[in-house]
Amino acid sequence: MLRFAPRVATRAAAAFQSSHVAAGTAATQALTARWMTAAAPGPKPANPEFSSGPCKKHPGYNISNLPTAVFGRSHRSKLGKERLALAINETKRMLGIPEDYLVGIVPASDTGAYEMAMWNMLGAKDIDICHWESFGKGWFADAVSHLNLRETVEVTEHTAGYGELPDLTATSKDRDICFTFNG
Repeated sequence: MLRFAPRVATRAAAAFQSSHVAAGTAATQALTARWMTAAAPGPKPANPEFSSGPCKKHPGYNISNLPTAVFGRSHRSKLGKERLALAINETKRMLGIPEDYLVGIVPASDTGAYEMAMWNMLGAKDIDICHWESFGKGWFADAVSHLNLRETVEVTEHTAGYGELPDLTATSKDRDICFTFNG
């Protein structure tokens, strides 16, 4: 998501609304304005040991101490599969997860997370699926063809062209609502 200073954000939100959002969708316009005026992130930490996560590296950390046996190996290789199984088993053990529960490792991407959520959370309630770009359209297709959700619940498609938003007021708070927000 792009972040702007507040004064610029107001102009950007107004320009975005006038050029991309159909008139008469006040809720959509208000939501877009809120996204466009989100506060900028704070300053970077002063500590040079700060890393992604955020996590501070332990004293004496040195990248040369990392084992390299699995570098460049596929997760589908024998060694890759063994390491994934070890990570999954240790995660269950350390967190005290019951034996009849499953732990999975998914790609570090929106795709993996969204797919996992769809496969695990959808199907108990009727669903409104909104899409206006290729990722959302693909996930809508997965919901109806791979998950076969139309066999058990009502699935309503809300769509719009690229750069447009569907009428989000047509969705219902009593249903599961799925949409992607890529940017």
